[in-house]
Amino acid sequence: MTNTCYECGAEVPAKDVAEFEEALRRFAARAPDPGAPGLRALPLPAHGAGGRPARAGPGARPRRQQRPQPSAVRGTDRAVARRRSAAGILVGAALAGLVWVFALVGGDYEAASAPEPVATSVVHVRGGETLNSVAARVAPEVPRQAVINQLRALNGMTTTALSVGQALVVPVYR
Repeated sequence: MTNTCYECGAEVPAKDVAEFEEALRRFAARAPDPGAPGLRALPLPAHGAGGRPARAGPGARPRRQQRPQPSAVRGTDRAVARRRSAAGILVGAALAGLVWVFALVGGDYEAASAPEPVATSVVHVRGGETLNSVAARVAPEVPRQAVINQLRALNGMTTTALSVGQALVVPVYR
């Protein structure tokens, strides 16, 4: 009697069929009710091409890859860690250099963004005004911080404190 696989039609060795039938008998003896729903026939054992059983042997693929020796893994991990730390140091140095270049180029941004005043004028501080509001009043189109710095330089101010009625020399940008 020949047994064939129901999936591919290949011949299944009698030994595999006997093992399957024995496992099925053990399972049936264990089951409380053979007619219980959910019980189904187990598939035949897997086999290779040409009806040969799929077993390990010469030329067969290993089921699991061999793990590398622990000493080799530790050495590899150390090398990777060294490379990562060296890369981190290089990236940090490159970023620091980039910040330095931007500081050099952008350090004169205030002078480049604010036009030179063409004249000066005198204004009096109103109640509740700050240097920021005075700068907004005298030069609304110019960056405020540039105007505040020029106000402090023109008036020799060391603090930002103002008093009502105080006369300030302000730049005129027209």
